[in-house]
Amino acid sequence: MRNEDFKIAVLGYLAQIVNLLRHEEIQTEAEGTMGTDVAVFDAEGKPQTMQWAVERYGIEIVSATIPQGQVGYRVAQLQQKIGPCGMMVKVVNEQFDPTTTDPEKNKGTALEHIAVIQGWIGGQVLPADAAPRTGPDTWEQPEGKPNKGGGGFTNDNGDFGWGWGPGEQVPPGEEGPHWYWVMPGDYHWFSDVILNLGWVWGSDHDTLNIVFQRVAGTEPEPPEPPDDGDGDVAAAIRYLADTIAAGIPVRLTLG
Repeated sequence: MRNEDFKIAVLGYLAQIVNLLRHEEIQTEAEGTMGTDVAVFDAEGKPQTMQWAVERYGIEIVSATIPQGQVGYRVAQLQQKIGPCGMMVKVVNEQFDPTTTDPEKNKGTALEHIAVIQGWIGGQVLPADAAPRTGPDTWEQPEGKPNKGGGGFTNDNGDFGWGWGPGEQVPPGEEGPHWYWVMPGDYHWFSDVILNLGWVWGSDHDTLNIVFQRVAGTEPEPPEPPDDGDGDVAAAIRYLADTIAAGIPVRLTLG
């Protein structure tokens, strides 16, 4: 076999393998781990950790995989709310700073007329395309959740809320009955999903309000390709590895 034929064959097999592995990685990310970049605050505006939120409220976040050039919504901020019984979701643009709870510093970042959904087992049956889109191949409710719920459009402050009652009470750290996401809509947006919200049993309706922030999937910079004429299989393989590390799908045409 000629060296050039060997190089093409090796690259062809490697491209298939790494794309299969990358597909599995995308699926795993879409099914989710906790959002480590989420800013968490208590009712007084003091920063807290995600571990604090998990231990107190039993929450989980399914982190969406947002392809390059596509629009999605991330859970960017959680703030403890004590008082009126209910949930408030806010949707904001890319200029929102999640590290502060000062409304003056985030003035003008609210997004109006964005559909947000509260999932719950007793809700209305939703259209299939209203389910959360958490990845290129994942447009469905998180595992074990029915495609049921209800919601509406954010107002000019970027807010939409739901009233709650005794049925939302849960002991500290246990899973609540509701989950939340931004509806894909006509634009097929991607969205994180935050699960297990309710209010802490015996408290003054202690829960977490949620901020979803619009983000765009970024296009990674491709690595420099090797010289076409060097015939170096090792260099070609390194280039392939660098391409995959940059998050760029490999499409190899064999001629």
